[in-house]
Amino acid sequence: MLYAVIPVRAGSKRLPRKNIIDFCGKSLTARCIETARAANIFNEIFVSTDDPELAEEAKKYGAKVPFMRPAELAGDTATSSDVLLHALDTIVNKQGWPAPYAVCLLQVTSPFLSVKHLIEAKNLFETQNFNSLSSMRKVDQYFEWQYELANETDKASPIDRVGLTKASMLIPKRYIENGAIYFTKYDYLKKHKSMYDFDNHGAYVMSAAESLDIDTQQDFELAKAIESNFAKAKK
Repeated sequence: MLYAVIPVRAGSKRLPRKNIIDFCGKSLTARCIETARAANIFNEIFVSTDDPELAEEAKKYGAKVPFMRPAELAGDTATSSDVLLHALDTIVNKQGWPAPYAVCLLQVTSPFLSVKHLIEAKNLFETQNFNSLSSMRKVDQYFEWQYELANETDKASPIDRVGLTKASMLIPKRYIENGAIYFTKYDYLKKHKSMYDFDNHGAYVMSAAESLDIDTQQDFELAKAIESNFAKAKK
């Protein structure tokens, strides 16, 4: 059994109600659920939410919402691991759903997550026998070229005096999580209370455009512009 868990909460300070507002004809929540269903790799798709409107939206698009998330896990301090552990404890231990071999946490704020991404990430996770995997994008801002300033107008001190003079081709390639996909084996998650096994963790790499995460109104407008360009390219 492979489950998808999609966390969506009511609170969103930078872009209020971002999980339910219209994005190119559908909510971000609806878009994520439809992508997960179309991938046809999950036995069940669950949504963890504290909001009745989001719960109804999730059910409308085919996800299961067998519980409501408690308030203490819907604030700014709750981690994704906390939310995932609560969801699985409720589903498996309290409600009797079969225990999965692995779980995939998906974030609705990644609007360009695709069926292709999900299938490829799952295949990588399984074929390489990773205990955990997350989606990432390449980092183009080099740590070696950064400065520290005591304040906005003060003297600049390079973080890495040697690295500052290096050509970009000599700087190691680095990647950062884009927040779209997280796979974790269920037994590892239960034992370690963590979504990460850094001794056996995989990376599924996505492009910068595909990795856009919507957090602000500016992100939202940029995502709509990218979606419009994608649509034009398909014609």
